[in-house]
Amino acid sequence: MTETVRTHLRVRASELVGRNWLNTGGKSLDLESLRGKIVLLDFWTFCCINCLHVLDELRPLEQQYSDVLVTVGVHSPKFEHEADPVALAAAVERYEIRHPVLDDPELDTWKAYTARAWPTLVVIDPEGTSWPTSPVKATPTASPCSSRS
Repeated sequence: MTETVRTHLRVRASELVGRNWLNTGGKSLDLESLRGKIVLLDFWTFCCINCLHVLDELRPLEQQYSDVLVTVGVHSPKFEHEADPVALAAAVERYEIRHPVLDDPELDTWKAYTARAWPTLVVIDPEGTSWPTSPVKATPTASPCSSRS
């Protein structure tokens, strides 16, 4: 009888590459500056209702674990109009997103983390190791999407 042992390969997290950052005071973020914290990458797009539900679910976690957890939104547009930086900035404001958001219109970071669906969450541990990607099914709650203007 043989026993199968599962091992997790430690994979250095890919750098965060995109067109621009929002909610960072004009600064670019890199993973080195986030070392020592747990980083949660939230791959989302602003026309995805499940992505908006996940934003609501992340807010309490961001508040409760603000000393050890940093959420970084990676806006990876599905449709052409979602790649408009003005539309993205308006969505970040409309949905009251306070964590840093990387504008990834060319899907560079999306591809680096092998995201395949919206939303997808990726955890990067304090040493900079990324863990497997996971598409997310959100639990519907009251969402700011109902008040879209």
